[in-house]
Amino acid sequence: GREESVQDMIERLTIRHQAEDRIKAHEEVAARRKAAEAQDARNKAQELDPWIRLWTQEAEAQKKAEETEAARIKDVVAAQGQTMYQRTKAALEKAAGEETARNKAADEADARIKAAHEAEAQRVFQKLKADLEKAAAQEGARIKAAEEANARKKAAVEAHARIKAEEAACVLKVKEA
Repeated sequence: GREESVQDMIERLTIRHQAEDRIKAHEEVAARRKAAEAQDARNKAQELDPWIRLWTQEAEAQKKAEETEAARIKDVVAAQGQTMYQRTKAALEKAAGEETARNKAADEADARIKAAHEAEAQRVFQKLKADLEKAAAQEGARIKAAEEANARKKAAVEAHARIKAEEAACVLKVKEA
């Protein structure tokens, strides 16, 4: 059994060496293929290099043109914005001026209306005052006339009474005689 064991060990070692050799061979093949692919890629890159340079230049030129255009558009938009702002500001100032003028005109109209109302009220008051004074004067004249009439009536009554008294006295004297 022991000799077999040694034999087995030798076989196993041999198999392992063979496997390691195969792995090494595979790795060498893979490394050579990789190197060849890298060389191929380098060759292709060298062929493509002028084209890549050209494409890169074109891309950079395009990018620069786009940036220039974007800057120009930005300036135009800014200028338009400034113009719009100035127009809007002017329009607002004009509107504010018109509003102020309208308010002033309205205030003046209100003042004129108020003055007219006050003048009308004053005229009505003066007319009323004159009417009242006239009525009072007329009432005074009526009272005075009535008083005068009463005085005349009283005087007439008194005169009549005196006459009657005198007549009675005369009748008495005649009777006595």
